[in-house]
Amino acid sequence: MHVVTHLCQGLTFCEVHATDSVFGDNCAHVTKKYLEVIYRCYNEDRSFVRGSPLEGVLLKNLPGASQSSTLYHATADRAIDGKTSGVFNDYTCTHTGPSNCKYWRGPVGPWWKINLGTQKHISKIVIYNRNDNECFRCAMRLVGVEVRVGDDNVPPFKGNQQCGDTIGNDAVASNPIELICQNPAVVGQYVTVRHTGQHCLTLCEVQIYELVQLNPKLFGEVSQSTVLRAADPERAIDGNTNGILEEYSCADSYCYELDYHEPDEVIPDKPPDGVYQWWYVDLRTQKNISKVVLYNREDCCARRLVGAKILVGDNHKSPFTGNRQCGAAVTSSMIASNPVEVICNKPITGRYVSVSEIACLTLCEVQIYAVQFMTNLPRALQSSIFHGGTAVRAIDGNTNGKFTENSCTHTSCENGKGEPGPWWYFNFGIQKRISKIVLYNREDCCDKRLVGAEIRVGNDNTPPFTGNQQCGDSLTNAIIGLNPIEVICDTRPIGQYVSVRLPGNECLSLCEVQIYEAVPVTHFIGAKQSSTLRPGRDATKAIDGNKNGIMDKNSCTHTGCVNGEGPQDPWWYADLGRQTFISKIVLYNREDCCGERLIGADIRVGNDNVSPFTGNSKCGTVTSSMIGSNRIVFVCNKPIRGHYITVRLPGTMCLSICEIEAEEGDFARQKTDDYERIHYY
Repeated sequence: MHVVTHLCQGLTFCEVHATDSVFGDNCAHVTKKYLEVIYRCYNEDRSFVRGSPLEGVLLKNLPGASQSSTLYHATADRAIDGKTSGVFNDYTCTHTGPSNCKYWRGPVGPWWKINLGTQKHISKIVIYNRNDNECFRCAMRLVGVEVRVGDDNVPPFKGNQQCGDTIGNDAVASNPIELICQNPAVVGQYVTVRHTGQHCLTLCEVQIYELVQLNPKLFGEVSQSTVLRAADPERAIDGNTNGILEEYSCADSYCYELDYHEPDEVIPDKPPDGVYQWWYVDLRTQKNISKVVLYNREDCCARRLVGAKILVGDNHKSPFTGNRQCGAAVTSSMIASNPVEVICNKPITGRYVSVSEIACLTLCEVQIYAVQFMTNLPRALQSSIFHGGTAVRAIDGNTNGKFTENSCTHTSCENGKGEPGPWWYFNFGIQKRISKIVLYNREDCCDKRLVGAEIRVGNDNTPPFTGNQQCGDSLTNAIIGLNPIEVICDTRPIGQYVSVRLPGNECLSLCEVQIYEAVPVTHFIGAKQSSTLRPGRDATKAIDGNKNGIMDKNSCTHTGCVNGEGPQDPWWYADLGRQTFISKIVLYNREDCCGERLIGADIRVGNDNVSPFTGNSKCGTVTSSMIGSNRIVFVCNKPIRGHYITVRLPGTMCLSICEIEAEEGDFARQKTDDYERIHYY
């Protein structure tokens, strides 16, 4: 009881249940006896306090691969492991069920899909089929398969656009199978592969190609035939799409037989002696160019771009002989809109992109798009696999802690010992701001193996991930007693990878990893306060994004005040514009003076916007110990739903706030019966 009282930090109300239990440890081959204690703690108003607060929003639809069913442990992530051998026994191919699939028949409409985490512009899909002697007719199982791209993640995925034709007998005669999506690309978050018949689905690799805008900062030389009035060719790739020539955004060349630039000037059909103006950029390496976007002038002279041709290839000498033309030459109808989009009939490989064959050439921006292989797809990975305990099990939504029920991962293990520094990580494919990690440990045995585990977030995907920021402390015996284990990321690190690593020679097993994203509130639509001292001190100063704590910098609010005193019980509130679950509020105090004035301020969330806001739920109160820092953090005991964030200061003190930040919370995840669990051995 003393231990639980300590965990509840002396709160008046504690509820404790204890049972004497035994279980067999299949890994250690011994039987342990332990006392199981489950407890919950209360405030005086009986509101739940312990375990840890619900911080952030649970990422429930993690990006990555999944499939309709799994046979022979041939999980969906095998199709994106980079292995294209096509031999099933090399553990490189997926396989849907059931077990009688060896007789060709399976369930109707088996499918595989990958959630890319965000919308992508997909131009091509390449599928590697089976290529093994053990099943010489298995390659024919792909006949009847449809590949689609879109935002529909529910089979049969008819809301998505099909890439290429349905796979037929002729297509499976070659390996790999290439499917071209709409030119230049189809937009969607999901790539799906589904059989329209009753067959098993096996994919040995799925390669996805996306259309991406090339980064001009990585380009090499930029050149043009002539330069007029210092309008250098680099201006066409400076990121500025402004179409006003005099605002220094456009590259401009000499205009043959024209001494001035007027809106109604006549453009010659051909420049003298057949000489044309040109512009080109060196991409440094060959790229598969699929689209080029030209930003034209907006002040005048848009007609000058008519007739321009875009060439792609490896020749950078005018007239760029040997380079291939991308799309058609610019027409009068194309310049009716700005920018002008030129789509290649199919991707063209080349190092140089040029715009040429017109008498007067002005380019305000050139954006170049290439088709690239997506090499870093979202997925879970681990250092090794033991008894089918693949990495994807930790993100399958199944929190069952029994390994024999196919819910937990497992790295290499022999006699209770594993490889040096075993690890697991999840790749989002994009950066996320992480607030909390929840680990579900094993419940059948071996829970102590997680002692010492480090959880990190960042962009380093190379073990030991030391380039990433650690969330919380390394796991201890006391923390392992709780299942699930919650690790708070106080600094809200931003990264593409969440990793779990054991520093010793242990076996790593995770039954589920839940990741919470810190979602800042950005939808404030206004703010009000009880009074305003003077112009420039109004309520909106607390939601303007400026955290400066110096009043004279016009960043802080200030209610009416004379000699440090103002009207009774000053208040401030922000309108969120909609119902929002708030889990965390950060209040930025003054730094120049008077920080102590906030002591006693009451911070609440709810739908009541009339002082004293008693209809709202309290998130926290400013105490004297908090005043030492100008950044005061309140983590609500549980996410509070409301339309308003309110601050009220009892008494006659002046109320001043330099900024307020808030994070959304997730109300859905609760512990069973609101209990925490501890094991004492």
